[in-house]
Amino acid sequence: MHSFELQAGDEDYVVSYADLLPEMKGLVPAQILEKLRDDFVQRTSGAKLVGSKPFRLDGKPGLSWVIEANARGGPTYRIKMAAVVAGDRLYQYGFVGPRDTFDEVAVDRYLETFELAPR
Repeated sequence: MHSFELQAGDEDYVVSYADLLPEMKGLVPAQILEKLRDDFVQRTSGAKLVGSKPFRLDGKPGLSWVIEANARGGPTYRIKMAAVVAGDRLYQYGFVGPRDTFDEVAVDRYLETFELAPR
């Protein structure tokens, strides 16, 4: 997996990509994306899934989801992630920020800048 992260104060912008694991290659993209979302929620301390919806990016299947998480009694964070399956590669990108200042319109503008480059 290759991951990139930019922190700006208490906000975090993330992008990662990885080749699909061999056990995932027999699954349809919707199954891969739902498993990724469910694993992400399960691994995030104090997380609650707020919403999820499928989308397409450059004709490839994707899934976005929003969770809220409150780890160890600290502030509640809102996380919006998106993931896309393109061939044998999985792309994931998102934003993490305090729930109180989370601007979903601005976050969506950021997420909409993601493009799949030819490989």
